[in-house]
Amino acid sequence: MDNVNFSIQRAFSISERFRLDLQAHAHNFLNHTRFSPGYAVGLGAAEIVTNLANGQLAGAGRSAGFGAHGLSISDARNIEIVLNFRF
Repeated sequence: MDNVNFSIQRAFSISERFRLDLQAHAHNFLNHTRFSPGYAVGLGAAEIVTNLANGQLAGAGRSAGFGAHGLSISDARNIEIVLNFRF
């Protein structure tokens, strides 16, 4: 399911010259968690020389997390309230 965003606004007249504008915005309003598969595919910096003690050959990457599977999640609910005084 995609994120549900919600927005509401209201204007209040104080006098002929002054006005208040109230706005509320909510992103991911229902706060649904969305998982997406994440794989570490970066090789890291390439080795110039062979380092057999660490099991690395020349030109091999040295990323400890290469090929590791993890999960990334979407952002949590975010609510913003705005009050503008117009004159």
